[in-house]
Amino acid sequence: VVDCGGNLGLFMIWAATNGAHVYSFEPSKTNIQYLSRMAHLYPNVTVEQKALGNKSDIVQFTDCYFSGGSHLS
Repeated sequence: VVDCGGNLGLFMIWAATNGAHVYSFEPSKTNIQYLSRMAHLYPNVTVEQKALGNKSDIVQFTDCYFSGGSHLS
């Protein structure tokens, strides 16, 4: 299962506990910390700190701590 935008890992945990190997991608520096901690509990999870898109490029990712969101530019 490919989890694009792993956030805090709720879908990742669900899929992993149901037997899937999960590849979870999350660009946020804040969220990746939580996601990585959760992933250590499941041997069938691979976490990457990357954004996914339709082309290979370098982008600026901004965590918006006050609004609770984030964005690519």
